[in-house]
Amino acid sequence: ENAIETGRVGHAYLFAGPRGVGKTTTARIFAKALNCTSGPTIHPCQTCDVCRMISSGEDMDVIEIDGASNNGIDEIRTLRKNVSVMASRCRYKVYIIDEVHMLSRQAFNGLLKTLEEPPEHVKFMFCTTDPDKIPITVLSRCQRFDLLPVNHDKIQDRLQFIVESEGRSADESALDLVARRAHGSMRDSQSLLEQLMAFCTGHITVDDVHRLLGTTASGRILDLMQHLSRRDAAGAIGCLHELWKSGSEPEQVAQQLMGVYRDTLTVAVGAGQEIMEFTQVDEFARVQQLAESIGKYTALAALEILQEMFRKMRNSVQVRLLIEMTVIRIATLEELDEIQNWLNLLQSPELLALAEKSPVVAVGNQGNDTSPVAEKKNDVMLVGSAQATAETTTTTAAQPLSVLQEPTETLTSTPVDEVTVTAPAGVSSTVPESNSAVDLVVITAENIAAVWSQLCADFDDLFANILQSADVVSLLEPDHISVLFPPDFSFQKETCERPERRQKIVETLSELTGMQFKVSFGFARQQAVDESPVEVVKTLRERNMEAEGNPFVQRAVEVFEAEISHIDHPQ
Repeated sequence: ENAIETGRVGHAYLFAGPRGVGKTTTARIFAKALNCTSGPTIHPCQTCDVCRMISSGEDMDVIEIDGASNNGIDEIRTLRKNVSVMASRCRYKVYIIDEVHMLSRQAFNGLLKTLEEPPEHVKFMFCTTDPDKIPITVLSRCQRFDLLPVNHDKIQDRLQFIVESEGRSADESALDLVARRAHGSMRDSQSLLEQLMAFCTGHITVDDVHRLLGTTASGRILDLMQHLSRRDAAGAIGCLHELWKSGSEPEQVAQQLMGVYRDTLTVAVGAGQEIMEFTQVDEFARVQQLAESIGKYTALAALEILQEMFRKMRNSVQVRLLIEMTVIRIATLEELDEIQNWLNLLQSPELLALAEKSPVVAVGNQGNDTSPVAEKKNDVMLVGSAQATAETTTTTAAQPLSVLQEPTETLTSTPVDEVTVTAPAGVSSTVPESNSAVDLVVITAENIAAVWSQLCADFDDLFANILQSADVVSLLEPDHISVLFPPDFSFQKETCERPERRQKIVETLSELTGMQFKVSFGFARQQAVDESPVEVVKTLRERNMEAEGNPFVQRAVEVFEAEISHIDHPQ
């Protein structure tokens, strides 16, 4: 509006946005505003001959070009020849190029010169759904306007107006479903409505919309999710079986299930019903109950599983089976929100402070004569001690064993109650000496090779030979061991990287050292025989692309309007 009122109309405009939001329609309205007999004006009269001819697409000075089917250099050459011709009766000659991003590179190069120095009587209006594919040299010469998806309420109001204009009637929920299925595209919603009016007679209902689209009512999807929330896999499979019997398309059911999970997740994080897209407004209470029952973490995990299912569906012919397998996987998910609550409780400051103040006293098994009794000052065993000292303790069957707490330098706050263990009848009064103390190995850079050899001895001969074929074993960090194989030992490296093999190595290291280690595998660097740089030989295709990208060659193509037909390379 400001450009028309101030007389500063540009020579090229770019209208970008998703499909069906009115890009081409906006370009036509702009052309009418420039060429109206009472203009240029921001309010075309819509009654003059020019406005009516532009609306019907019959005006000879407003040329619409489909960029998808006229994307070659020949069409652009014809356009450049006709640009110099004055408009026959309009004020401006307007070129509307739809889907301009489909033009070839040569076509864009041919159009670039005209965009740089356009005639005063010519205006270009480009429409595209993918502006990122347009060369930056073209984008920089256009005034860009991004059109947003149409609001849901406006689409529904327009559909209601069309239904009343056609003398038909429809449920508000049916029009709401059509508007939501359009996803912001006015053209898609009108196409669906046109199909509905031809598909059914009389009043249009929600069931008519579902039959046309091959979908099912969102309430039945919520019933399916009720079974999933109760971990009822059999009930969920039964719901799916009923959907298949009713004629629902498996792909549409999967899309709806993912959409309802999306609505449940948004409600679980505190969103309101205004952003629900796949369920009805009157079903918000059921969605809230599901959100409380499932929780956000379980909903996120279910969405991840569904996303993986959609990736597999592209290469699968058994779509129903794949959906049923996915539903069973979701039904067997753990209570992730409950687990997260327990983790938060265990990591809470209050519980950590209580653990520091209240040490745990471990008492040996009363019925096992060989149980270790760790003694530190007053025979108190602290949980987490790495070494245990076995002592011989004598007592009579009638005399109780008592563990008394005595203040130490590490326990200063909460006293430990006296723990008394009475030896059961028939048990010898003499506790034999324990041999449970384990000599743990401390790995250092000096003894890593010896420890690795000791570890290899714990495996079978085949796998031990594979481990011993390592070229270098080093300690990168106190808890990280690096194992490097010769460059041509790829089989040995892949064998060690198998999850079950790697886990066995880590467990064996933990038994030897009492620590949890991270083990990584790789290849040792091979000494280069010849340090001189190796010349990279380019293929013929790479040499051709390099020649075509030369700035001088591109400039010659633009100046002479030529095409590269053959490339001769020096021998």
